[in-house]
Amino acid sequence: MDVKKVDTELYLGYSGQNDTFNTYSMDSSWEIEKNHRYNNYSGLVHLVSPFKGYEKGGLVAHFSLSDQRVVSGAASLNFDLREFTLTMNGYVKKFTDNMLTVNITTPLEKFRTINARFGLNEKKRHAVAEVRAPTAALGVEVLADVKNLLNFDVKLSVATPIESFQQAAIFALFNPEHVDMRGLWNNVTLGFTGVWHMQNITDFEYSYHV
Repeated sequence: MDVKKVDTELYLGYSGQNDTFNTYSMDSSWEIEKNHRYNNYSGLVHLVSPFKGYEKGGLVAHFSLSDQRVVSGAASLNFDLREFTLTMNGYVKKFTDNMLTVNITTPLEKFRTINARFGLNEKKRHAVAEVRAPTAALGVEVLADVKNLLNFDVKLSVATPIESFQQAAIFALFNPEHVDMRGLWNNVTLGFTGVWHMQNITDFEYSYHV
């Protein structure tokens, strides 16, 4: 196992208006741990600034990349009593086969949670780039996973922050146990879904929703 540590210290002070003295400082400690299975990156950062409400802060972070190109990580940033958090997971095998999900929480009223998905899968003909917050969303998702006429999964979804056109989507799923044919425009959904499954007399399900 190969372990490396990196420590840094930065300091900046200058005189501002009204004979005030402003100070910026940052000291960090990072550890990089590598072996044949994974690369781990973890660190701690202390911050000081002259901005009101953000005078003192700290960042704790940990990220990992495995030999299977699986990515995961988490970070927490605190300024006084304000906390921002981030979690992420996914994989990056190559440019045409990757998917990353990011979840962020903030103390800001309109952005309490932010969820993002970015990915491309050439084999399944799936592409997504979407960011969602409690009050708005922006992005597009396209899926065209067609095996044959009786087994396919198709989706087209568009989300915008425009009030009259917040979201439009078409879902077309059909396989030996499920069907989902729906259209969506803002808060209106039209279509039907169904499930048919029977393993034995004690393991079965049949349901349809319109």
